[in-house]
Amino acid sequence: SDVGREWQVRVNNTTRSNITQPLPTTGRFQSMPGYSVTIPAYSFIELSIWYINGKLVIRVGENA
Repeated sequence: SDVGREWQVRVNNTTRSNITQPLPTTGRFQSMPGYSVTIPAYSFIELSIWYINGKLVIRVGENA
């Protein structure tokens, strides 16, 4: 069972400009930061995805 399971995803931005990364918010997904997150130039974000009550809940962890 996936109940309580957590996945960690790191998204790197190797470009010299900020990137706006869309996040899923419908169906089985719930996004705590909203519809998108900004990844700064030459940086990264870490997403935590938790399986809670039949939904995949996305949270932004580190934003470096």
